[in-house]
Amino acid sequence: MAKKVQSTVSVKDNSVMLCLLFIVLGVLLVWKENAIVDIAMMTIGVIATVLGLFELFHQNWIMGVIEVIVGVALILIAALASDIVVLILGIAILLFAVLVCVMGIKSFKGMAAASKVLFILTIVLALVVGILLIVAYATGGESALYIATGAISLAVGVVMLVKAALTSGRKAV
Repeated sequence: MAKKVQSTVSVKDNSVMLCLLFIVLGVLLVWKENAIVDIAMMTIGVIATVLGLFELFHQNWIMGVIEVIVGVALILIAALASDIVVLILGIAILLFAVLVCVMGIKSFKGMAAASKVLFILTIVLALVVGILLIVAYATGGESALYIATGAISLAVGVVMLVKAALTSGRKAV
């Protein structure tokens, strides 16, 4: 009997890509502070659009349409309403943290102790990044705040990368 091919994109399949996204966002925020936020938002929009097109190609219509709509919306917001990009990016990262929590809570009990710590650390650090971006929007964007957000974003990426390396070959979130 032939193996069933998985035809949908999931958080588990894209964990390394998400790690790299947080690391790149962190480096760019530390390096260019708030000047890079529009480009980061457009990059995230392009990635979401490509993932949505991939979903549509594999006939996962609902998820594909949602990802394409979100991706195009992020690109348009970055291009047309650059004053709220930081707020939207902060909200998106908060939603990412909640999504990781919800998806990982089912397998939390079966995780190794190190994986549990890294799982919780990922969620907490991602929440902090999202909150700091929202605070940066509310305060007008202090450069020190962007640098701190970038440093924490780097930490999220590294923690997610370590967790992915520890759980490679096993079920992971």
